Amino acid sequence: MGPGTASAAADGEGNASTRLALAAEEGELGEVRRLLVTPGVDVNCTNEEGRTPLFIAAFWGQVEVVRELLGVQGVQVNRASNDGETPLFQASQNGETEVVRALLAVRGIDINRANNDHWTPLLIAAGEGHTEVVRALLAARGIEVDKADDKRRTPLYFAAENGQTEVVRLLLAAPGINVNKAHRNRATALYVASGEGHVDVVRLLLAAKGINVNKANKYGRTPLYGASRYGHTEVVKELLAVPGININKANENGATPLYVARNGEIESMLRAAGALDIMPRTADERGLLTREGHAPSKKSIAQKLQMNSS
Repeated sequence: MGPGTASAAADGEGNASTRLALAAEEGELGEVRRLLVTPGVDVNCTNEEGRTPLFIAAFWGQVEVVRELLGVQGVQVNRASNDGETPLFQASQNGETEVVRALLAVRGIDINRANNDHWTPLLIAAGEGHTEVVRALLAARGIEVDKADDKRRTPLYFAAENGQTEVVRLLLAAPGINVNKAHRNRATALYVASGEGHVDVVRLLLAAKGINVNKANKYGRTPLYGASRYGHTEVVKELLAVPGININKANENGATPLYVARNGEIESMLRAAGALDIMPRTADERGLLTREGHAPSKKSIAQKLQMNSS
């Protein structure tokens, strides 16, 4: 059931404002135009979820309807749903590039407005890998490229975590991007990309000006530690080639990348680079469970965004 259907059943199809929401959902441009001149119709009417006809049209990618609604005097382009999501947020999340462009052209559009979970249109589009939406948002005046959610996760962090290579490339070219801005547990985009094994993303990040290859999270784990622990051989190769890499930087328990290495090839590469196999202070350091949870696994963007990570 789409975002406009539930209210139609509740309000009755005889109501002009309700019919406007339904027409917006279905992309019935002629009906939308007819209803907009109907006495008493409210272009900003909402259903029980707080969604307007503009929101509903944006959700379904009905770009011609969106343009028609944007031309109505008094339309509230930034009006959010009960979840704090604006039409721009919803179009960005769904990858509706033409709708995003139409909304960005409106004077007064709030491009950085976040939803109730503090996710901006840029953050959600980056995590979902909607490259053209990200490109459009980055070109908008006033875009806050490093604006993070309540866990201090940035668009770059989410794109890196999910292996969105082209999005990462776009973000790294944005003026003022902070490549080392960290999650609240002090994990960086490089750390999470290394731990997930996204080698192409790692290469891009390593080429970024000012990247800190040795920056550790709150548990003392570096990108090399993460890649070694989870068996990402190609990532380890890339990291070892970086001048200034600290191959023996230990975590909070004293375990080095070599000690936690998950396969023989990684062990051999680390030893050849002069790594030390230092005994950690805890006996289970090589175990699959860590204070950050299990080894990385594939999750949907929504799951990752909603995780109560440390």
